[in-house]
Amino acid sequence: MLNLIDKVGEWNPQLFRELKGRLKFSHVAIALTSSLLLQLVVFLYQLHDIPDNRYALSEPYCGSHQAYEHRQSYLSRQEDLIDNQLNNSDPRVIPHLRAQLRQIQDELYAISKVLCPADRIDWQSWWQDHWQSIFLSLTVIFIFTLLVAGAYLLISDLAKEEQRGTLNFIRLSP
Repeated sequence: MLNLIDKVGEWNPQLFRELKGRLKFSHVAIALTSSLLLQLVVFLYQLHDIPDNRYALSEPYCGSHQAYEHRQSYLSRQEDLIDNQLNNSDPRVIPHLRAQLRQIQDELYAISKVLCPADRIDWQSWWQDHWQSIFLSLTVIFIFTLLVAGAYLLISDLAKEEQRGTLNFIRLSP
């Protein structure tokens, strides 16, 4: 390990000084702890969407979803037809049409509340999509963190060099 550190020091002395000055156990422990904590929070946030015993049949990961989708689309078309008839019909027929519309809306509501059987939930697709979402969330967070932390480190180094009066020396260094 010492041989590797010596090689880094010979290859890039500035990097060696930066690593030696900043790579302390407390800083590494804080970075690891905050990283793990952030990852845990993102993971637990994604778990609130996990299908449970209240998972509706209309949800995308229910395997029986397509069987009821046909009925739901049929009822939606019927609802649109009756709605159009309500706008263009005789006032004597309107109560009958409203009753039919209410019945269709009740059936649509009932279909949306039917629960998916636990053995019909597609867990593989659910986990795949949610791991992708976790990955994208962490990627955006870490890129933003790296940009902010990098800018902070550059500004603090410039401020230290200005305070010490060595900024011009660094500017003129190769």
